[in-house]
Amino acid sequence: MVLFNELSMNIYRWFVFLANVMAMQRRFFRNQYPVQKHITKSYLLVRKFRQMIQ
Repeated sequence: MVLFNELSMNIYRWFVFLANVMAMQRRFFRNQYPVQKHITKSYLLVRKFRQMIQ
């Protein structure tokens, strides 16, 4: 069980890292709607994952 918690924390950190990278991308491609949509989807994924952990 401890191992699983550690694994889920690593996945969660990876999700946060990806969200940060995509937020940076959004500054460069502010005009591109598909990128915006992708960022929103990832953000919702991170939020769902955060709720799962708690």
